[in-house]
Amino acid sequence: CPEGARGVTRLTPTHAYTVTMSTTTTVGLMGVVCSSGFVLGSTAWFFFLQSASMIKFMGKAKFIPVQMHLVKLLFASLEVACIVNTVVTIALLNTSVVSPILASSVLATLAVALNRRVIVPKALEAGARSMRKDDHADSSAVGFAKDGGGNETKVWHRTVVIFVVVMLVGTVGNLHAAVTLHQ
Repeated sequence: CPEGARGVTRLTPTHAYTVTMSTTTTVGLMGVVCSSGFVLGSTAWFFFLQSASMIKFMGKAKFIPVQMHLVKLLFASLEVACIVNTVVTIALLNTSVVSPILASSVLATLAVALNRRVIVPKALEAGARSMRKDDHADSSAVGFAKDGGGNETKVWHRTVVIFVVVMLVGTVGNLHAAVTLHQ
């Protein structure tokens, strides 16, 4: 049977290498897409769906203590996802050159790490003080999204949100660059 007949092809070492690289690239891109999807999806869920629903269902007084515990879990998981994204991006690039794809991934990772380790703890401390003082800020979901738990938490809450936006910009930039780079 001649080579290529009936859909049968003979792979040379060059072809096998190409298939392996293509599979590696595909797995790497899947890693970037999955980790980016987790970051984007969990952030959207946490800030837009879950918070608004819980504050409406539970009321502000019961919602804030629960939210304070959930925010720690969110940022721990976001940090892991951003680190995975950066590691996969480095493996995908297979180079020591800093590129926009790597820079955007590192930007997202640094933003979430700074948020988790510096800003969020200070915001939670301010939130705890505000709860003890029974500081009554706007109790709507929009008011909470804008100002946090009370007047004392406004600055920290807004700083958390700024760093979340930086993380999202870095994640979207990384995802866009990774997908367009490997088309």
